[in-house]
Amino acid sequence: MEMALTFNDVTLSPISHQNNLWIRAVELAHALGYAQENSVSRIYRSNSNEFTPDMTQVIEIFDGADSALSTKARIFSLRGCHLVAMFARTPVAKAFRRWVLDVLDKLDAEQHAALSSPTPDDFTSPLSLTPSSVADRKPLRALVGSWAQVSGLPFAACWNQLKAAFQLTSIRDLPQEWIPDALAWVQARIDALPKALPPQPERLPLYRNGAFHLPPANNPAHKPGPQEEALMALWKEWGSRTRELEQLFNSLSRDLDACRGKTFAYAISDLGRHADTAFSTDAMLEGLHASQDTACDLFRQALHSMSRQLLLSLNVAVAMGR
Repeated sequence: MEMALTFNDVTLSPISHQNNLWIRAVELAHALGYAQENSVSRIYRSNSNEFTPDMTQVIEIFDGADSALSTKARIFSLRGCHLVAMFARTPVAKAFRRWVLDVLDKLDAEQHAALSSPTPDDFTSPLSLTPSSVADRKPLRALVGSWAQVSGLPFAACWNQLKAAFQLTSIRDLPQEWIPDALAWVQARIDALPKALPPQPERLPLYRNGAFHLPPANNPAHKPGPQEEALMALWKEWGSRTRELEQLFNSLSRDLDACRGKTFAYAISDLGRHADTAFSTDAMLEGLHASQDTACDLFRQALHSMSRQLLLSLNVAVAMGR
């Protein structure tokens, strides 16, 4: 199916994929008013746990007459475009969200009209979505409750995220046919949560013979070895030490922002005076903040990895009696 969509004089060329319309990330960035084509991809990477496979995918696109030439590109369904616009902070993002919803309503109406068209073999009413009941939504409510419990989020906040993902004003508007997709979406949120470390040193588990057990330290007769004592002491102060590192990292990041401000502004001004350049102000700022976000993510991942290593080392020391 070939067609064009227009938003604010920006023409979008949807791709027909899996019987739905999808928009290239490059075109979506243009429509949202971003100067850089990778802005939408950066939004996705920062919020990837909010997206489902029916919202965004990476596919091979064959351009030109030579079908052997292809490029990989990220595409977004109209539902995915709406979610990207929820995170966008450009002046046209709000208008774009309304426009996407209007397009979805129009497509739904056209599909409903097509299904309603009588044929010689018609003997039943047109297909339609079935409203869900409280009983239908009971498994979904239970799974959302589990999500709230393991994530530490309020139950209402989890509900609101679910409703936003499926563009629902009320959970009562969720059709029966969408409940399996909603269950899968919530389960994906649960699976994406980081595995929590034991909150208390005295409850530190020991992995032995295929199962976790409480360490012998809970046994009054147990005498810890020197390595176990040293590791346990480090574990007890691990929380405060990591918080100090996070505070130091955040302080260094703020100092960097303060020191580079005037220099960065001068560099942009100097580029503008001497030559036309692809490095626009928006481009340089976006690249700068993207690298800073990446540094923050890597720093937190490193702290998490070190915590896991300490936990494993302590378990080994207990198991070996060292």
